[in-house]
Amino acid sequence: MNSKSIRASIAGGEDCWVLENGVMKAVLTFENGSIRLTSLVNTLVNAEYVQPGDPGYLFYFRYDGTDVYSNDGFWTVKEATERSIDLYDRTWGRELLLTVARTQGRRMQIKVSMQMYDEDAGMRVQYWITNLEDDCKRIDHSDLTGWKLIKRACDIHYAENSLSWNQTRDRLRGGKRNAVVVYDTGDGWVLTPESNYSTSLEPGAYQGTSEHPFLNIDLWPDGESVKVSTDSVAVQAVIRPKEELEYFAVNVEVFRGDAWDGRLAAAKHLRQRYKFRDPSTILSVNDWFFRDRRTESYYRNSLVPALVEMGFDKLLIDDLWNTPTRDDVEVEPSFTEDLPALAAWIREQGLGIGYWFALTGDEWGLGRDLADSAQIEFKRWQVEEVLIKRYLSSWQQIDLGELWLSDAPTEYSDPSDSVYRKWLGVRAFMNRISHDYPEFVMQTTCELENPIVTDQSIGLMHLADNGIAGLFWGGIRAYQSENKDYDHYHPIRNLFGYFGLFPSEGMLDFWNTQTWRGTVAQFYSFLAARHVSLYDDPCGFEASARAVLKRFNEWRGNGRIRALLNEIALPVPCDGEEGGGILPWMFRSRDGSQALLIVLDERTAGFPGLRIPIRWLGDADAYLVQDVTLGDDGAFQYGFIGLFEGAVLRSRGLEVDDRIRHAGVRAYWIQRRNDKPKQVIYADDRVQAYEEEMRGGGLRISYESGAGGRVFVYDEANCAAIEISLGEGKGTLIL
Repeated sequence: MNSKSIRASIAGGEDCWVLENGVMKAVLTFENGSIRLTSLVNTLVNAEYVQPGDPGYLFYFRYDGTDVYSNDGFWTVKEATERSIDLYDRTWGRELLLTVARTQGRRMQIKVSMQMYDEDAGMRVQYWITNLEDDCKRIDHSDLTGWKLIKRACDIHYAENSLSWNQTRDRLRGGKRNAVVVYDTGDGWVLTPESNYSTSLEPGAYQGTSEHPFLNIDLWPDGESVKVSTDSVAVQAVIRPKEELEYFAVNVEVFRGDAWDGRLAAAKHLRQRYKFRDPSTILSVNDWFFRDRRTESYYRNSLVPALVEMGFDKLLIDDLWNTPTRDDVEVEPSFTEDLPALAAWIREQGLGIGYWFALTGDEWGLGRDLADSAQIEFKRWQVEEVLIKRYLSSWQQIDLGELWLSDAPTEYSDPSDSVYRKWLGVRAFMNRISHDYPEFVMQTTCELENPIVTDQSIGLMHLADNGIAGLFWGGIRAYQSENKDYDHYHPIRNLFGYFGLFPSEGMLDFWNTQTWRGTVAQFYSFLAARHVSLYDDPCGFEASARAVLKRFNEWRGNGRIRALLNEIALPVPCDGEEGGGILPWMFRSRDGSQALLIVLDERTAGFPGLRIPIRWLGDADAYLVQDVTLGDDGAFQYGFIGLFEGAVLRSRGLEVDDRIRHAGVRAYWIQRRNDKPKQVIYADDRVQAYEEEMRGGGLRISYESGAGGRVFVYDEANCAAIEISLGEGKGTLIL
């Protein structure tokens, strides 16, 4: 189930470089004035994907009217270096930086960055272009890849529109988000360009169109090449004299299996590429819809105590907290006269705090031009020196139509690249803050690209390192009834669309009022996203629901359970995944020994027998399954479900407990069976840590537990689970 734990490496030098990790190997070759990707091997199946003898070209630019190919023979190597990819006190992989310069014609140089990430992640390729001449140069078209990858019978799966997935056979024209190529031999590769979703082609607000993102994907349109190309309508870069311009990037991953395995390979890689230092779910309240109560006394005496009681993680102060405009950092006096003191007190209560803050300082399509580095630097100063250091902010939402088109040339942008250069500024801002303040989370929403109202989404390129991709309403702008009873399951279904497209599960906004249901089913839905925001005032939540949410947050806060929940949320495909009704997903430990299956049921009638085929377990292994669902009364409804072969769980599925009809959700802990007569299946959240070993014919459990801790032990002789209460503190139990 898992790749070898292998650190990325780079070998060779001078004219050949070999990049390798636990699942793939790539070879970059310089020969006779040309640079090419000459090998791309899926080491999981020992399959070579580059066409032998004619690998195509690495890159192509139409540079000031001249066609410039990586394999045209007019390049020389200026420098080749390698380094580790380090961030957040961790090494993520290795990077090769190869700088080549033209020997004929245009005076330019290209820096090629090839990043190979550790273990079972993929590779990222990016370019920097330097204009060595004394006048501006335009790139009106380019190919980030011109690789000739082997064309065999295959299915191609790709995401389009907001978050829908489609499938075609053998070739793809005009793909926009990604491409998962599944050969009939049961292996394949994934292309994931770092692009936007929509581009503003006219000045003003709400002008972004998804018809023209920056990049397009064409797989074998000529029968030979795999191309990721720029859309000349969306972007044409104009490079100033002596300027080095950061250009686009594309990711490639390999896998064994089907399209779901390909999507998992991409998700694993993107978590590495975006340096996810802590993917724990953040549960927050946003005060936008009750900002009329935004006073220090209300927050100190009512709101913050309620959030702390229920176990929330953050309080988000939305727009209009600052004065006299949203471009400023002075505080509205009606809110508080001493925000540093209030923020410090909130932090002391165990809550994080964040502030909505517009980089443009204005409405959609207006305000500061973020292509101007001076404007970016000013906003960085405001955020770092005031919001972070004085107001203790640990979160910012990047949205409000900031990537609008500037229709006049400036010293820092051209109309043909102004949107792209705005993105460069925003990304530099986000990453500088994220790198310097690791606890700070940048959240980018579907509003950033200045899209039209009816077609809003987000592109992969807009994520910061350790950042969050956010879609308001999960891409759904509908309510179930006239009283705005929000359908919170539709966003979860759309979160499944993130899988293989983004590095994490994104943002789940319970936007508008009356979205709080206070049910256990809603609480479990929180686990599908990395950031969950509620917009109802929690002071109005009923006492019984508050108590159950507190218990739920205690459970998810346990270190062992949190570690499992921090793994990638894996959709469990079933008949209801596309059409509604049943929404299952699971978390699986890296070694495959443990998993947690969540099944949400939004059916209102019928209730036929329900079986969930579980594809993410090992066919050759056996698994113990324990119901660990929290009930609406705040008590866990434990029950041993049984011992199952992995192949049976995949083919026949797990029969879901009948109680789901009433609660709307079930949670199952899945433990891989070992060869011992007794084995721990599950230790509840009161148990901080435990170790088990068979000794002298008995099972010895060493533990550290809070009051009321319990473990559930499988007894092979009786094919049953034994529930055992533990004493508080450290102890040893022998069965």
